[in-house]
Amino acid sequence: MKKLLIIVLLLVSCQSNQQPLAHHIISERPNSQLQFNITSFDGTKTTVNYGEGFILAIPENHKVFINDQEAQLDENNELSIQNITSDYIIRIEEIPVVEEPPVVEKPPIVEEPPKVVDYSQYSNEDLSWWYRAGTTATIDSGIANLISGFDVLWKVDTTQKIVYLTMDEGYEYLDNTSRILDIAKEKNVKITFFITGSYLDRQPNLVLRMLQEGHVVANHTDKHLRAPSITTEQLKEDITLLENKYQQLTGQPIASLYRPPEGGYSERSLAIAEDLGYTTVFWSFAYRDWLTDDQPDPAEAYQFIMNQLHPGAILLIHAVSVTNVEILPDLIDGIRDQGYTIGILR
Repeated sequence: MKKLLIIVLLLVSCQSNQQPLAHHIISERPNSQLQFNITSFDGTKTTVNYGEGFILAIPENHKVFINDQEAQLDENNELSIQNITSDYIIRIEEIPVVEEPPVVEKPPIVEEPPKVVDYSQYSNEDLSWWYRAGTTATIDSGIANLISGFDVLWKVDTTQKIVYLTMDEGYEYLDNTSRILDIAKEKNVKITFFITGSYLDRQPNLVLRMLQEGHVVANHTDKHLRAPSITTEQLKEDITLLENKYQQLTGQPIASLYRPPEGGYSERSLAIAEDLGYTTVFWSFAYRDWLTDDQPDPAEAYQFIMNQLHPGAILLIHAVSVTNVEILPDLIDGIRDQGYTIGILR
């Protein structure tokens, strides 16, 4: 007579460290009997006749597979086996419990109070930038010592033949800036424009054009106030108001280059600009070109500039100058003919 063997296996989740529950074992039916026994979890033995069935109580949070097919349990979480006439393999698996990760409370962010600097420790003596003209611009040792402790640029320290073209923009005159931008585009040259707040207010389209055409737009303050003549808070406001306006107009931060109005500075103003994240930018060439009703002769102006070219020179010319607009194409060509590259401050 054919033997009937039913094995019930209990598998516990691999994530559990507990010992498996006792196996359900349905013993082998002897040849001489038409019955077999079922051993339950608690050790109770039940005799089942061949061709009949049995009910298996399943612990909560478990599921049952019969011959690797998941079986459906009734509302009492029981499994009914009807008319047993062949071998079965029954597997009971614990349903893994997905635990929510513990909530980790972040420590409160303790904001440090803003840094308070006592700027009274710095001298506020009103100084005006100047350099000694020549084949290579120089400054006195006293000035060199003073600015050495701060982030200051008046020429670039290089032996390469490179110069930097910068223009101050306080107001627009005769649409000069549009003509300058046209020339710069034609000659493929980039300029660093130092703008004021009033210039941005009145000429937003030109400021946007400067940015769009790859020029650098830098900070010449909002109200063009001479730094040593105002308070610390007024100077901070004069610088930050413009950067906020520029950010609002363009969606980008203004270049971290600051040119003091009128070239006026003090040890205090250099410290304040640096703490605001700026490099103070002076120059190693400039000339009297800002008086719109008293413009220099174009030929003389061109030669004057060419005679003072030197490696790393920062050239300051004003965009309101009709002379500068007239000579700009020849000036760019002349600089390049002398073997110089026109760089861009960043």
